[in-house]
Amino acid sequence: RHQKVLEEAPAPGLSNEDRQVMGSAAVAAARAVGYVGAGTVEFIMDEDKTFYFMEMNTRLQVEHPITEMVTGLDLVHWQLHVAAKNPLPLSQDQVPLKGHSFEARIYAENPAKNFMPGTGQLKHLRAPEEQPKEAGQWQPNVRVETGVREGDHVKIYYDPMIAKLVVWDQDRNSALRRLRTALEAYQIAGLQTNLEFLRRLAAHPSFEAGDVETHFIERHKETLFGAGKALTKKELSLAAVAAVLQQEKNTSSGSSTCSSGGSPWNTLKGFTPNSQLSKELTLTFPDGLEDEEIPVKFRVSYRQDGFHLTFPDGATERVEAELTDDGVLSAEFADERCRAQVFFESKETESLTGHVFWRGGEFKFVLPQPTFRSSADEKGSLLSPMPGRVVKVLASPKSSVKKGDPLIVLEAMKMEHTIRAPVDGVVAKVLYQVGDLVDEKTTLVVMEK
Repeated sequence: RHQKVLEEAPAPGLSNEDRQVMGSAAVAAARAVGYVGAGTVEFIMDEDKTFYFMEMNTRLQVEHPITEMVTGLDLVHWQLHVAAKNPLPLSQDQVPLKGHSFEARIYAENPAKNFMPGTGQLKHLRAPEEQPKEAGQWQPNVRVETGVREGDHVKIYYDPMIAKLVVWDQDRNSALRRLRTALEAYQIAGLQTNLEFLRRLAAHPSFEAGDVETHFIERHKETLFGAGKALTKKELSLAAVAAVLQQEKNTSSGSSTCSSGGSPWNTLKGFTPNSQLSKELTLTFPDGLEDEEIPVKFRVSYRQDGFHLTFPDGATERVEAELTDDGVLSAEFADERCRAQVFFESKETESLTGHVFWRGGEFKFVLPQPTFRSSADEKGSLLSPMPGRVVKVLASPKSSVKKGDPLIVLEAMKMEHTIRAPVDGVVAKVLYQVGDLVDEKTTLVVMEK
């Protein structure tokens, strides 16, 4: 997919003279066709500062807020004002240009899979706090434009954009720091997003230096898509105690029949006569932006002074921890006290996924459910990589196929995705027809064993 990810104004490396020449060309294009109204003309510029016309859209575009931020103008109001046959409120020479602005597009998508769009429920949503314009200040420092709330669903019928995060400050470096801080404060759980990718992009040294061009993502793909930093012992500890405390909450709420909150049967504090209770706990952690997961096995011991954790390398950590009903995890280590926000996704037949938001970042883990509660995929099945609509069925039961042959074509978010045979074989079942809607990880075709 080729899409805009981050926008900024003014463009880095573009002189005022270049900007004026490009602006004059845009006005000339509009006049040539007698166009009156709000419009956006797109150009692309090469390394020699020669620019080329790409297209004109007869509307404001998604990135218009950054223009508003550096000019102090309300372009939507101007659009309506001109449509009512009124003159422009200002001439071009009167339009101010002050400070720097960035816009980050928050999407429901998987950057590691060629930015494949996704769907799902926004089970947990915390946007950074907007900072309104203060007296004497040119613009607000943080602005969030969105049309969704926690609990809403991102569906296949529309663009998967969740929000536009817009920041402004006096210069590019200051605005970039504000962007990083705002991205760190954003919390979303329940579906795949590009938040971590945006954090990496905004933190990249080349982006900070303004060395940007259309091949930036491809040129720095190892840094932007590769495995992130290994989780620290503290981060692993927070995940482990959060998982144990949530297990305790689930068990207590699910099995309690006693009206007294003080009943010893309503707690899993680990009391056993004449011994200390310990258990093994295995959590899996995603490897960076990839779908691969790394299992980590802990031994957790319950003692009077808190949880004692033993890691696979033999290292130990003691932590006292508490998890509130609204997901605030308070943890005290030997050298510091921590507070993190934790959110668990409840799924009936899949593993329980936990998200820990701490120190401006997020890491997630999976707590496997007992085997008897899981449901295995049918052997030899082919799963849909994303929610969508079946637009073509190219296979039929009992037909022979070769590895790579197209079987089914899905369409979602203006993109087509072809499901191909992974091996030579015979098709046993085709479970959907043209026009059917399917969810992510739905079995579409079954191959004979």
